[in-house]
Formats: sequence, structure tokens, C-alpha cells
Amino acid sequence: MNNVLIDSNWVLNDRIIIEDEKVLHHLLDVMRVSSGKRLKLTDGRGIVYEGTIISLKEKRVEVSIEDMFCGGEESKLFRLTLFQGMPKAGKLETIIQKVVELGCIQIVPIYMDRSISVDKGKGDKKKERWQKIATETIKQCGGTLIPAVEAPITFEKCLDKLETMDHVIFPHESMDGRSIKDFLREIKGEIEDKASNSYPINIGIIIGPEGGFSPREKQELISRNIEPLSLGSRILRTETAAISTVCMALYELEL
Repeated sequence: MNNVLIDSNWVLNDRIIIEDEKVLHHLLDVMRVSSGKRLKLTDGRGIVYEGTIISLKEKRVEVSIEDMFCGGEESKLFRLTLFQGMPKAGKLETIIQKVVELGCIQIVPIYMDRSISVDKGKGDKKKERWQKIATETIKQCGGTLIPAVEAPITFEKCLDKLETMDHVIFPHESMDGRSIKDFLREIKGEIEDKASNSYPINIGIIIGPEGGFSPREKQELISRNIEPLSLGSRILRTETAAISTVCMALYELEL
């Protein structure tokens, strides 16, 4: 069944009423659905509906709900937030797409000391485009939770947000630190111990821009007991570091 993203307000008792032009275009012109077609629909908040089209018109489609359940992502015992140093134009779009596919639930771009991209006061407009990319990615990969993409913030504001995380993964090009693998295996034990809790553990991943973290930024993070972790013997591009770290976290922590 195809995955269709809907608004929860379209759910009326045992029916889903679709009148949105974009969704109708996708159903009628792209998917070319017909009456009797079974669909999987998600509200972007983790709820999945399965149903059958019972009425098909040019400006209105009705779906009879046959089943409703949690999509499974809500049951994860941890949630990943990517704090990404602002890279050159275009790279962030790739990063958002890939980490959303992998399962990040939030992306926070940061203007850092060595960011080539500078703040030109267009953060809200950029956020709108980035959020659209995240939403389209969820539709394509069959996810049920739409991640939140924030407008870019300063490094100082990022530090405040990091304080709300249960753990922070801080990959650094230095080879002197503990490996990410060892760090993740240590906190996996904590996640397993808290498996009966009704809330997930929040894990932040902070990645520097093309030029990496400045000495000031590194010291600020260390002063907040955020440990630099080794990514290995190679220096990775910022987009590679982000995607690789998310993959490592998922591999080690998925239970």
C-alpha cells in the first residue's frame, strides 16, 4: 500500500475526508487511484490508518478507516536530534534528507565560528524549505513521524538546547578521545535499564561545519561535560560526519 501523509483534522469518526489540492493531485494524477483502492495514511504524528477509498471525486476523496495503530516510531527508547554546523549552500538539504531517512526527529542548524554560510536574516524562509524537504522525505521512506527542522541559531543558543539532552555525541577530528562506539555501548546500558519508562532518552549529535569546531567552541562544550569523541583516523566532510554518526548511533542503540 502507498503511504499518504494527511492532516489529523481530516479524520472524522470512521472516515478520512481529503480535500487538500496537493494531496488530491498526488492521489488522482500521480498515484492514479481508483475507488476500492486500499491506502495507508499517516498524520505525521505517529498514527497510521489503513483504509479503502469509498468515494472518488475531482475535489474530494473519502477513505473508510479499517484499522488504526501506532506506526512504531513512537515506541523507540531514544530520540536523535542533529545539531548541525551551517555548511555551504545546498549541503544542509542533503544532510536533512539523509538523517531524516535514518530516523532523526529534529534538526537544528547552527551558525558557528567557522561556518562559511552567514546569517542574512532569511532563517524563517530557509526553515520553510528545509521542513518541506523533511516532510517529503518522510512520505517517500514510509515514516510516520515528521521531524522538526528549526531556523538556524547561534552556537550560544545551541549550548542551551544541548543542556536539555540526556546525552550528547560530540564527534571531533582529534584521535585522542574515546571512540564513539565505546560511548554508545556505555549509554546503551542506561537505555536498557530505563526500558520500562514511558518516555524516550533524548540524544543530541553536534557536528561542526566544513572548518570544524573552533578552539573556543570545543572548550565551551568540554566545560559543560560534553566529551569529544573520536570518529577514527580520517577527517570526514561535515555531511559525511553527520550521516555516519547517526548511522553509528542507530546501529549500536537499536534494541
